[in-house]
Formats: sequence, structure tokens, C-alpha cells
Amino acid sequence: MSRSAPRCGRSTGNRVPSRSDLTLTSAATLANVLNFVIFIMIATWYVSPWLAARSRADALAPLLWVQAFRHVALQIFSAQKFGFAVSDGSKDQIVTGDVIGMLLALAAIFALRCRWRAAPFLI
Repeated sequence: MSRSAPRCGRSTGNRVPSRSDLTLTSAATLANVLNFVIFIMIATWYVSPWLAARSRADALAPLLWVQAFRHVALQIFSAQKFGFAVSDGSKDQIVTGDVIGMLLALAAIFALRCRWRAAPFLI
């Protein structure tokens, strides 16, 4: 039995993925799982050993700095104005929670830098 070149539109046995193979939900889930695995690897191999070699205050400050940029949630005001569908109630909850989180993080960083005894309570 000889194999001839496939005619136009016919498959040689290798399946070509179609648009419906990967739904938006499964693509988002896969991306989240991969990100989670990568962050675990980074935390295990780099962050954890680095933090273990520092004092508690020096180890907590970089972790808090990540929270200091939560003011980016204020962009939801312009996003809503330009068509992002979010209710006013949800918008207010997002902004309030993120700005309060940012202020607490900044207060905790300041307290850690000043070596205040109350610093652990802010964290």
C-alpha cells in the first residue's frame, strides 16, 4: 500500500487543533495553574532562602512593598468611564479595599523601618 500526498483539505492523521479545542475558561485556568507553579518555584528557590537570612523586620518589608502599589485599582474609575462594565457598588468596594490595604502596608513599612513595637500588629 503506497502513501500518496494528501489531497487538499485532507489530514494525514495528524490532527490540527480547531478553535473550539481550548475554551476561554480552560485557557485562563491553564494560565493560572502555570503561573501558580512558577511562583511556587520562585518562592521556594529564591525568595524563601533570601528571607530566611534576614531579620523579621527586614524580611517583611519587601513583602509589604508589593501591597503598597494597590492604588492601581483607582484605574477602575477611568475603565468604567470608557466602557468597562462594573457597577458603582463593586467599583467602590474594590477601590476602598485596595486603598485601605495600600495605606496599611505603608504604615506597616514605616513602623518596621522605625522599629516600633506596634509594627507586628499592623501586619
